[in-house]
Amino acid sequence: MQQFADLLHVPISFFFEGQPEGATASADKLPSDELSLFLSTSEGLALNRGFIQIKDEQLRRKLVGLVKAAAGQDS
Repeated sequence: MQQFADLLHVPISFFFEGQPEGATASADKLPSDELSLFLSTSEGLALNRGFIQIKDEQLRRKLVGLVKAAAGQDS
C-alpha cells in the first residue's frame, strides 16, 4: 500500500478517506486491488497523472466529491 501511495504522491490515508473509523476492507477486495484495477486502465492512468499535478488540496477534494457523486456514492 505504501508503494502505491508513493507512486501516486499521496499520503497512505488517501486510500481510506470517507471510511468509518475501524472499518476494514473485505478480504476479497482490498483497496490495493481496486487501485491496481484502476491503474490498469488508460482512463485510470490519465486521471491519476492529471490529478497528481493539481497542487490545490481543496480542489482535489472537490474533484473526489464530484466523482463520488457521479458514481452515486455518498461522501
